[in-house]
Amino acid sequence: MEEKVYFRNSEGLKLVGILHVPKSKREEGVIICHGFTGSKDKNFIPELAKSLEENDFLTLRFDFSGNGESEGSFEDRTYLDYVEDLKSAIDYLRNEVEKVCVIGHSMGGNIAILEYSKYKNFNHLVLLAPGIKLTKKLFTEEDMKELEQRGCIEFTDSWGGKRRLRRKYFEVRRKCDFLKEAENLDVPTLLVIGGRDGVVSVEKCEEFYRLINAPKRLEILEGENHVFHNKADKLSKIILEFLETF
Repeated sequence: MEEKVYFRNSEGLKLVGILHVPKSKREEGVIICHGFTGSKDKNFIPELAKSLEENDFLTLRFDFSGNGESEGSFEDRTYLDYVEDLKSAIDYLRNEVEKVCVIGHSMGGNIAILEYSKYKNFNHLVLLAPGIKLTKKLFTEEDMKELEQRGCIEFTDSWGGKRRLRRKYFEVRRKCDFLKEAENLDVPTLLVIGGRDGVVSVEKCEEFYRLINAPKRLEILEGENHVFHNKADKLSKIILEFLETF
């Protein structure tokens, strides 16, 4: 069963999610975090949430502030804001379950890493094509000149929407050292990446994985792209095996 739910972040902004409620609930729930300019309703996320629900996991997919249906202005958000959004989602789900697994796709994986580093408040981490390092720049030299001159960049996202980012987003992102974060990661972690991912570096993800000092598992899915061809069947199987094993 699916139901729309609402909760607020530390700023008081209303965050919107879809809660997948199974007929028989396990002690661990799952939160799914979307990627850059994405939402709870895009790519493989709804299908993955439904699969987890069918396997008795209470599952929450939600929109970060300034994205999807959640309140806030996209151009004013940074990684620091998204970290607090995720903490609010975890606090919300912990009213219903004893343990929490966080799944993060692309940028959502980055946010999950940073949130755990700050709060250490969930039990399992699943990183799906995390944005440890991009294989190509999202923005051109002209874009960066515009950033310096105007203090913001305007661009079109993957779905044709007009977006804007301010300088502070880039300033916060540049300070993130995910290889260093990996060395301090002490939560059981599953890392899944497509062998033909053209967005994030497979090699950097492997380097990140080697630095994790916790129970871990790496899956490189040959032939799959950054969004796993928007099919959740392979992901569901691997995630369920990971949660049962660890």
